[in-house]
Amino acid sequence: EKFTCTPTSCYRFTCTPTSCYRFTCTPTSCYRFTCTPTSCYRFTCTPISCYSFTCTPTSCYSFTCTPTSCYRFTCTPTSCYSFTCTPTSCYRFTCTPISCSRFTCTPASCYTARWCR
Repeated sequence: EKFTCTPTSCYRFTCTPTSCYRFTCTPTSCYRFTCTPTSCYRFTCTPISCYSFTCTPTSCYSFTCTPTSCYRFTCTPTSCYSFTCTPTSCYRFTCTPISCSRFTCTPASCYTARWCR
């Protein structure tokens, strides 16, 4: 129940799940970070680069994200699995769930990202 995230550039990465909900993220570019899940649905994110942020789950499926630098955004869940992302900076994007636990992110800027696909 893990998958890994492999960035292909500074802002661009792809996620390759090998199972359902547990995962670890290991980017290798300049905005790298690691994710350490604490349970099947709960996890905290601890970036190790300049645009750092932390993720604090508020329930089994809902959580908020509080970055601390210029590419900041917030996540607002709208249901048990679906939510939208409202960034406050130039690399904004929206998230569209494609199933109960999988979704894709479509940035509105030139940097693309895929998540949990």
